[in-house]
Amino acid sequence: MPSPGDPSYDRQQRAARAKQAASDASGERLAELREKYLAPTKPTRRSSTGSTPASSRASAVSTTRRPPAAPKVNPIDTAGIARTASAALDKHPGTWTSYAELCSAMGMTRSSADRIARQHIFESTGTHWFRIRSDDGAYEPPTTDEAGADGNEPVLLSRDEADAQLTGIGIAVVDGRPDPARKLGWNGSAWTLPGSD
Repeated sequence: MPSPGDPSYDRQQRAARAKQAASDASGERLAELREKYLAPTKPTRRSSTGSTPASSRASAVSTTRRPPAAPKVNPIDTAGIARTASAALDKHPGTWTSYAELCSAMGMTRSSADRIARQHIFESTGTHWFRIRSDDGAYEPPTTDEAGADGNEPVLLSRDEADAQLTGIGIAVVDGRPDPARKLGWNGSAWTLPGSD
C-alpha cells in the first residue's frame, strides 16, 4: 500500500478525488462538460427555437459512437537500419550486435526486432550480414518472398555459414551463440561493449 508522499499514493488520491467529484456532479454539469470536452463526430440538429435542452445534448453526445481508428502503420526504415548497422560494425571490428540493439539505436521499440529480422536487409549491410543476430545471439536467416536483383530466388544464408564467418573474425561461437562479451550494445547515446562505460 503506497504511503503519503509516494507518487503512486498521490495519483491514487487524485483519482479518488476526481471520481468523487464526478459522482457529486449534477446531470446538467456532466452534460456541460461532455459538450465542452467531447466533440460529437457528426453535427447534431438544433431545434427550430435555436436551443437544445442540456439533457438531449448529453444523450446525443453519449450515444454517438466514433468509428474505430485504423491501426497506424509504421513503416520500417530498413535502409536506415542497414546504414546504422554498417557504421557501428565498421567502427567496432570483432563484435556482433542484435536487431533489438539496432531498434534502440534507431529510436524504435525493441519489440520491433522480430519484424526487422524477417526482412531481407542484408544486401545493404555488405559483409556484416552474419554479425546481426537475435538478442540472445542466434542467427536466423531472414524470410522473404522477393526475388533478388537478378530475378532469381534470394539466397538465404545458413546458420552454420553465419557461425563460421563469425568464428573467422575471432568471435567464439558455442552452440550457435556468439561470445556475449563481444556483443555491441546501444546505451542511448553510443555503441558500447558490456562492462565498458
